Amino acid sequence: MDLGELKNYRVRLVGDCLLGAAFLCYVGAFSWEFRYNLVYTDWLENIKLKNIPYSDPYKLEDLLTNDVEVSRLVELATVIRLLHVR
Repeated sequence: MDLGELKNYRVRLVGDCLLGAAFLCYVGAFSWEFRYNLVYTDWLENIKLKNIPYSDPYKLEDLLTNDVEVSRLVELATVIRLLHVR
């Protein structure tokens, strides 16, 4: 990532963090479908209307994790499945 991309990322981080924090604080108790609609339909549209910068396309998982963590979780799930089969 070069300096220009980093500056753009810093600007978009405002909206990304707003959506991510709202998700973590508010929607945990609801179904997947309700959470998805709330974040990607209601809240994202509201952020667009208010001209708050955000990453487009917005992906909550990009803010909350990275490729290394996902690989570790997949590896762990595979080991657990193998142990369960035995």
